[in-house]
Amino acid sequence: MRRVPQKRRIPVRLCYFEPLPIMKLAGFLLLISGWCLVVAALGMLPASGARAAFVVAGAAVEIVGLVLAIRAHLPPRNKTLRAVSGMEGMR
Repeated sequence: MRRVPQKRRIPVRLCYFEPLPIMKLAGFLLLISGWCLVVAALGMLPASGARAAFVVAGAAVEIVGLVLAIRAHLPPRNKTLRAVSGMEGMR
């Protein structure tokens, strides 16, 4: 009996599915909430250490939101893309 050579499977994506932009949304919500925290601290607290602490905390929340939003907009690396698409064992 003659063996038929097997064809090499080539992975094909029929469509590109982009996951929900939860990371982008979280980053922008953190930016807004940090800004609101700073504005509320400046308006409600007297000039003291508590006001400074809330302003620093609000600025830290804004920085975390900015970093999260920037990382959400970066394109995926090839290694990560292969792992997500199920093509990691095809080479």
